Amino acid sequence: MSGKNTINAVENVVRKVLANFENKLLSSALLIDLSKAFDCINPEILKQKLFCYGIRDKELSLLISYLSDRKQMVVQREDKSVFRKVEMGVPQGSVLGPLLFIISVNYFPFNVPCPSILYADDTTLVNCNKYLDKLIIKEKHALDIAIEWFHSNSLIVNDQKTETIVFSLDHSIYKEYKPVKL
Repeated sequence: MSGKNTINAVENVVRKVLANFENKLLSSALLIDLSKAFDCINPEILKQKLFCYGIRDKELSLLISYLSDRKQMVVQREDKSVFRKVEMGVPQGSVLGPLLFIISVNYFPFNVPCPSILYADDTTLVNCNKYLDKLIIKEKHALDIAIEWFHSNSLIVNDQKTETIVFSLDHSIYKEYKPVKL
């Protein structure tokens, strides 16, 4: 969306956490990192999603053509690799690449059991509960569903970079909190 940036995404998370504090609830933010997100977009899945958005006929053919028969090579100083066919992903550094990625993940929020904030290839899930043990269960459940959704859409969650933050007004809670592990 035009005019949106990372500050808006952070503000959205903060608003949700503060609203939970007002209701005397603990919150967690699950910060999901996707591995090579733009490179993993499956053109067949994207084609189906574009069709669902009403893009058909010549427009759909044009976009699919844009993603088809691409080749790339690596150049380092005077050395060049051979050209290789690119069968997955959307072109990075292009105007259409980010838009096509957003179209690919746009339905994600409707498939997880908690509020989600998406900005480019960053995804944050916000969970809340009065009790830490139940919050952790909700968080794990949401993460499992998210991983399954991303997997079914050819995207890979990077467990080394995915993080959890728990927000509480009761500082004693941090002694017993153990982060969710993938």
